[in-house]
Amino acid sequence: MEPQFRKKQLFTLFLLAALVFSGTIVFSNQSNIVSSSTVSVAFDDTLQSDLLNFDPLVSESSKQPYTLKIITRHSTTLQLHMETAFLASQQAIDNNIVDIQWTQPGASYWPTVIPTFSPDIAWGGGPSLFDTIDMLGYLKPMNSTYMESVLTRIPDDIAGSPMKRYDGNGDVVWAAAALSSFGFTINEPWLDARGLPYPTHWENLTSYQFGSLLPAPTVAMGNSPGTTSNTKIYQIILQRFGWEEGWETLSRMAANGRIYSGSVETQNAVEVGETGVSMSIDFYGYTTALRNPGTAYIIPQNGSIINGDPIALTNFGLNPNNASESFIDWVLSAEGQQYWLHEDINRMPMIEEAFALDQANPINPSIGPRDDLYLFYNTTLQNLSIAFNDSLALSYEYSLMYYFESVITDAHDKLVQCWRAILDAFFTGAINASAAENFAEMMSAPVSWDSETFTEDYAISINSQMGSSSSFRSTMKGYWTDAANDQYDYVRSLVPPPLTSSPPPPIPGFPAISIMLGMATALGIGLYARRRRK
Repeated sequence: MEPQFRKKQLFTLFLLAALVFSGTIVFSNQSNIVSSSTVSVAFDDTLQSDLLNFDPLVSESSKQPYTLKIITRHSTTLQLHMETAFLASQQAIDNNIVDIQWTQPGASYWPTVIPTFSPDIAWGGGPSLFDTIDMLGYLKPMNSTYMESVLTRIPDDIAGSPMKRYDGNGDVVWAAAALSSFGFTINEPWLDARGLPYPTHWENLTSYQFGSLLPAPTVAMGNSPGTTSNTKIYQIILQRFGWEEGWETLSRMAANGRIYSGSVETQNAVEVGETGVSMSIDFYGYTTALRNPGTAYIIPQNGSIINGDPIALTNFGLNPNNASESFIDWVLSAEGQQYWLHEDINRMPMIEEAFALDQANPINPSIGPRDDLYLFYNTTLQNLSIAFNDSLALSYEYSLMYYFESVITDAHDKLVQCWRAILDAFFTGAINASAAENFAEMMSAPVSWDSETFTEDYAISINSQMGSSSSFRSTMKGYWTDAANDQYDYVRSLVPPPLTSSPPPPIPGFPAISIMLGMATALGIGLYARRRRK
């Protein structure tokens, strides 16, 4: 019985081996999964479909729900509206994107946060910030067929300002997702009550008239390291007027005003009536004007630029099933662009079709289509932008930021004291306009210390160290603040004291000539009455 049992065992093993071998042949035949002529293996319809659609290049893990990671300078309000809309979009559904994880560090922290947070996408913060992280190798070229198709919706430039940045290989590393301009917001009732004109140029904010209320400030400005949008304004002014005259413009504006920690605080100052003017990126100005009657956003004549606010892929994202690319696709679609028109966001879309979509189906049912923003959109495109060099702005950006903080923010008290001394002497007739201008130039000149002067070339030469070395930055800031305080004190010591008698203050709402005419009229009436009495 034992040999017979062994024969049965061997026969059974042989049949199993044959079945396995035949099954292997069937599985290896990718063109036909059918029964063999010798062995028939049955497959149910579901299994056969799965095998026919199996793609070895797409792993099972990539089909799992995915949380997109985004680093941004955009507000939490914008994040909320955009996330809600995107997660309901077809792009998110098709790619199984179920959530977005955001981080919103200050611009100076991006180089250290990006490698640890590992975002899929970088979004918002301006060209200079994106150029900085691109130079660090953090941006991924958007050169897939999918991305190349999406990016055809965005022009290379508008009015000479780049809307895409290309790398050395001709690939796009960032594209503009929204348009921006830079100017200031005014509080008309505040200015009216104090007899001050509505400014239309940067130079208006430097005027003696705007300093006549000191120590009460007229202009709100943001501390440069705390606000990328205000820093862009300062870069515009330096390129519009040149290095030395640009710093004089900034110093006199600051002397007429108060420095705030960031752009939100700066904008709030004009909204609540702390000042009559504030530095503004356009969408802050639009939002203020929408919510606060009597306020208006002003694009300075021949003194602004059109800016493309970027979006980009990073080299740290996983991008399963094109998740990252699908988000950029949505942001740069007419549907995604329409969300810039939300009354809580108030930004200029890159794609004009968003306005047509909003006419048909307003994103804000309570206020209807955003005709006001469409008017601003066309005004922005028609505004004469200055010739602005992004590379130059980037070459001294860190030096500018911390020099501004040192000589304007940290030395602000002495700056204002010096400026008030000049104005008091001028208003009382102790000095004429020419002398006042000379003292203002001395007050605002780039500072010198040891054997160095803060020239444009010097700012460029130390820019990298100012951005990367905290100890070097601290040392330089100390030199600059001390030098600035000494300079302000010295110029103040040269200004003659005000005369004891001063002319009456100007009548609110009327220029000086009105005062003179009024005084002449009063004198004439007095002489006439005296003659009548005789």
